[in-house]
Amino acid sequence: MQRIRKATQRRCAGCGEEFQVDPRKRGEHWYCAKPECRRASRQASQRRWLQKNPDYFRGPQSAVRQRDRRQRQTEQKRQQHERAALSQDLIDTQAIESASKRGAVTRSDRRPECATATTAAQFSSDQSVGGAGDAEETSVGS
Repeated sequence: MQRIRKATQRRCAGCGEEFQVDPRKRGEHWYCAKPECRRASRQASQRRWLQKNPDYFRGPQSAVRQRDRRQRQTEQKRQQHERAALSQDLIDTQAIESASKRGAVTRSDRRPECATATTAAQFSSDQSVGGAGDAEETSVGS
């Protein structure tokens, strides 16, 4: 039984130097990671696509595609510009409105009231009001 040998290195189709092949892309990894080789890979890919689709940039259908693309791009740019202007306007008005509504904020305004102090005050006032009467009520029920 023969073992199938996995190629881990290959010669780059761009520069001719050996490079490490990603095992997941063994069948389609032909160029190394250098910028000039990546550029050559891209050009070769575009050349292959153009050979398969020779009339894509010719004829009346191409003119319709280009016209539609240009129209979509101008609409998208206009919408992006409107969204950017609108969001900036909202930010400005929100900042001005919130600053005028709240006025000067002090540190004590931001701090919530202490709940324990309130309940302690209520508890002490309840005892002083009830006084000895509370003690009598409990003794009567016994």
